[in-house]
Amino acid sequence: MRFDEMLRDEKIKRFHTNLSKGSMLTARMTVSRLGRFQDLTGIAPSDLLDMGPQELTDILIDKFDEFETKQKLRPSYIMEFKKSIKAWLAFNGKKVDLDNVKIRKITYSTDDEQVPTQDQLRTTLFVAPPKTKVMMAMIAFSFVRPEVLGNYDGTDGLVISDFKEMEIKDGMVNFTKIPTLVSVRDTISKNRQRYLTYLPDEGCECVKSYLEMRLRGGEKLTPESRLLPGDGKFMSTDSIGKDIRRSMRKAGFTWRPYILKSYGATQLDIGEAKGMVSHAWRAFWMGHSGDIEARYSTSKRLSPEFIDEMRASYAKVADAYLTTTRRDTSQEMVVATFNRQFLRMSKWTDAEIDALGDLSAIENTRLQELLDQKSMQRLGLANGSNQKVVPMEEVENYISQGWEYVKDINGSKAIIKLPAH
Repeated sequence: MRFDEMLRDEKIKRFHTNLSKGSMLTARMTVSRLGRFQDLTGIAPSDLLDMGPQELTDILIDKFDEFETKQKLRPSYIMEFKKSIKAWLAFNGKKVDLDNVKIRKITYSTDDEQVPTQDQLRTTLFVAPPKTKVMMAMIAFSFVRPEVLGNYDGTDGLVISDFKEMEIKDGMVNFTKIPTLVSVRDTISKNRQRYLTYLPDEGCECVKSYLEMRLRGGEKLTPESRLLPGDGKFMSTDSIGKDIRRSMRKAGFTWRPYILKSYGATQLDIGEAKGMVSHAWRAFWMGHSGDIEARYSTSKRLSPEFIDEMRASYAKVADAYLTTTRRDTSQEMVVATFNRQFLRMSKWTDAEIDALGDLSAIENTRLQELLDQKSMQRLGLANGSNQKVVPMEEVENYISQGWEYVKDINGSKAIIKLPAH
C-alpha cells in the first residue's frame, strides 16, 4: 500500500508523526514497511492489534517463513518487517514478546565492504566537484551522518553559524583555528543532543574553496546560510548520497556513501589504540552518548581550555590517520600518484604504466590521450581509427550502444563508426 494511503488511517498518521520527531527517514520507512507487509499478507496494521499474543506470534512465524522460502526475501529484509511491527505494537500499548519469532542469521551484503585507504579517499576527493568534496570531508573527517548535512526532507542541516571559528569577510573565508570546531545542533543530531566535532586543514580547505566560489558567484553568505543548499531549503539526505556515490563511481569505487563515516571511525579506532585520543572523546566527536555528551548537554558549555585540549588530541589523529594530504609529500609525487590511479582505472597495467617513465611529467592533454588510447584498444579499434567491421547480425546491438552505421560489405558484414564529438 502506498505511503500516502497508509497515512489516511488516523492511528497510522499519529504513529508516523510521533516517529518523525526522532527521524523523518525512520518514520517513513517504518510506515512503508507496514504497508508492504499488508500487501504481502493481506493483514493490515489494525488487524495486528486485534490478535492475541499467541495468535500474533504464530501468524508472524508462518508469514516470515513464507517470505524466506517462497518469496525468497532476504533475512535482513524480513528483520525490518519485524522491527516495524514491534514498534507499531509498542506504540499502541500492545505488549507482545516477539523474541520467539526467529529469523535466520542475517548476513549483510556490506559485511565484506572494505574501508577506503587514505590514498583511495584522496583519489575520490580529487575527482569530486567542490560541493561534493565538502560532503565527503565532513563525513570522513568530522564523522557526521549524511542527515546532519541535510535531513530527509531538506528542511534542516548545517549552516554557516555551526562553524564557530570561521570568518567571512571581503569575499574571503578564513578559519581562526584549525582543526576548526563544528557544532552539531540537537535538531540534526541522531540522539537529539547537540555535540561538537572538528574539521582538519584538508576539510577546511574544501569548505573554504566551495564557499568562496559561491561568494564569487554573487551570493551573500550570512550566519543562517546553508552549507549545502538544495532544491528545498537544504539538500536532502538522498541527494547528498547520490552526489557522493556519483563521485565514488567516477573514481572507480563501488562503496556506499556511508563508508566514509566508517573510514573516520576506523581511523579514530587506530588513534585510540595508539593512545592519541580517549574513548570518551572519540565517542563525543562521533555524536554518541557518553560522559562528555552528558556533560555538554547538561552544562550547555565546555570551557575553552577543554575544547582546545580536545582539539590538540584530534589534530594528532587527523595528521597521522585521517587526512589524505601529507606535508612532506612533494607536488611531483602527488601528480604521479593521481596519474597512476587514473591510468589504472582505464585498465592500464602497472607494467605498462612503469614503461611510461616519469608520471609526474605527464601533462593533462597527454594523460587524456593515453586514456583514450586504451579505450580505443578495448573497443577493438587500432591506429586511432574510429571505424570497425562487424558481422551484420551485430550491427543493431552496436547502434544501440551509440555507434553509427556506415555501409555493408557483401551483405554479411558492415562498417560502423564512432560518432563525431
